[in-house]
Amino acid sequence: MMLRTTALVTVLAFLVASAGAFNT
Repeated sequence: MMLRTTALVTVLAFLVASAGAFNT
């Protein structure tokens, strides 16, 4: 369960970083 949560947070952070890069 903890592993799934960690993976989800990692993916979410990656999406946020990608969105920020595209918006810049």
